[in-house]
Amino acid sequence: MNPDQAILAFLKLLADADFSFPPEAIKTLSHLDEKLAQLGQEKIATETEAKQALLNEIKAWCRQYPKIGMEVISRTREIPVPGLEDDDEEMSPEEIKLKPVTEADDEVILENRFPILPKLRQNIQLRQSYQANEKSS
Repeated sequence: MNPDQAILAFLKLLADADFSFPPEAIKTLSHLDEKLAQLGQEKIATETEAKQALLNEIKAWCRQYPKIGMEVISRTREIPVPGLEDDDEEMSPEEIKLKPVTEADDEVILENRFPILPKLRQNIQLRQSYQANEKSS
């Protein structure tokens, strides 16, 4: 599974108001949000490792909710592989690219919070408030 595609598919799923998350999944999104926040503070040597670490957190959370995991896999297939096809979507896989900013002790420190991380966390919070508002209506 291409990390760029899978991360973007998860991001888009969070923003999709037509896809209903189970109530227990909404409750545990805050745990995923915390994990992602911690991940954004870690020193990771390479861009590939950073993307894989982010994907691993998303996959671990999705394993608890097979319906969501299957939907992410399905949507991943719809996202073009970077470099093979033009993507006119609002956010392309290129925007997920992690940019090294400094070097310390021969280790690249990735920009505090991968560029996609704030958007992921924002979508998690929006999803939680959207479904909370839907319940109270």
